[in-house]
Amino acid sequence: MNKQELKAALESAGVDEDAYWLEGGRPNEAYTLERRDNGWAVYYSEKGNRNDEVVFDTEDEACCELLNWVLNDDTVMGR
Repeated sequence: MNKQELKAALESAGVDEDAYWLEGGRPNEAYTLERRDNGWAVYYSEKGNRNDEVVFDTEDEACCELLNWVLNDDTVMGR
């Protein structure tokens, strides 16, 4: 899975678009995907902090993990 496929899966599942951010950085209260020199990071960004950050070697692994996190959070479904 790549970033575009992840976005399509999130939209198809009815996830509120404010619940995630696929361009890195530190958006407030959003599941975040970030490209790094050493791989891909997935974390929950809140108040400038990167919570539960995990770094993966591949885009596929990171996208699958972010999708899993979001789909298991009932609070982000179609707010």
